[in-house]
Parts: sequence; structure tokens; C-alpha cells
Amino acid sequence: RWDMRVIWKYQTDGERTVINAQKDAKFLHVDYQHGILCVWAEVDDEASSEQIELSVVGTGHENPKPTAEYIGTVQHPPFVWHVYWRPVTWIT
Repeated sequence: RWDMRVIWKYQTDGERTVINAQKDAKFLHVDYQHGILCVWAEVDDEASSEQIELSVVGTGHENPKPTAEYIGTVQHPPFVWHVYWRPVTWIT
């Protein structure tokens, strides 16, 4: 089988967003597009998917999900947001 890696975009909808992402997604970038905070990832578009939680934390705020992995930071004046991810199976 030929592994097809493509870039997909996922939109967030607040502090916590649960999405279906391909397993082994490699998160690349976080930024605003048309006023919506988005995350881009390189994925194998034929891989099975899993539920992923995206968490958005403001500078100076406590990170309530310390087990999550960092994706990136984006400035959206006057705010600065930090985005993390983790599989839903880690959520307690």
C-alpha cells in the first residue's frame, strides 16, 4: 500500500474541542483563518481515526490538561493562545 500523507485542517470551537483525527497525525501549525482558530496536521488519509481533544489555554492561565502535548502558540491581539492535544482515552 502506498502511504499517502496529506495536510488536513481542524477547527477549534473554544477552550476544548473533540475531533476525529487520523492516528499518528503530526500536528504542524496553529493559527487563525477567517476568525477561527485552526490546527493543521499531516496525516495518512487512509489511516483509521481516533478522537483527539484540542485544548486552548491563555497566557497566564493554568493548564488544566498537563498530560497534553503542545502544538503551538498563536497571537490574536490582545490575547495569546497556546494549543495542546491528547487522545480522548487519556481524559479523566
